[in-house]
Amino acid sequence: MEDKTVVRRSASGETSVSKKPARASDDMLALSVLAALVLLILLVAFLPRPAFQINRVEYGTTACDPASHSYQVTASMTIRNVGGVGGVASVHLLVDGHIAATGNYEIPAHESIVRGLSGIVADCQWHRFSVELFVPPSDG
Repeated sequence: MEDKTVVRRSASGETSVSKKPARASDDMLALSVLAALVLLILLVAFLPRPAFQINRVEYGTTACDPASHSYQVTASMTIRNVGGVGGVASVHLLVDGHIAATGNYEIPAHESIVRGLSGIVADCQWHRFSVELFVPPSDG
């Protein structure tokens, strides 16, 4: 297909001429953009990345300290990287759903590590403990 020439005449009688690109080049641009998007989606879907799992968590606590009216809780856990590349697992220790401590652990691909994460509980009451993986905010 060839370029089309469009002639327009304004109300004041001035004439303007413009060339519209051929339809074939518009189609080629659209196909190129579509191909780039499909390639990006495939790249993101199949690019190796770390994949972490937390297994075998045990919680231990110290006795309540009467002077500070607090105690320490420690979560001992196994963290596995089942992904295709190494990475850093970021873990929160939660006390009643609130973050008590944060740990970052580098784990090679297809490896497991055993680590402990400790936090201070500011009263001597009973609490519910848990751990969770999280994605830290990016710097940028």
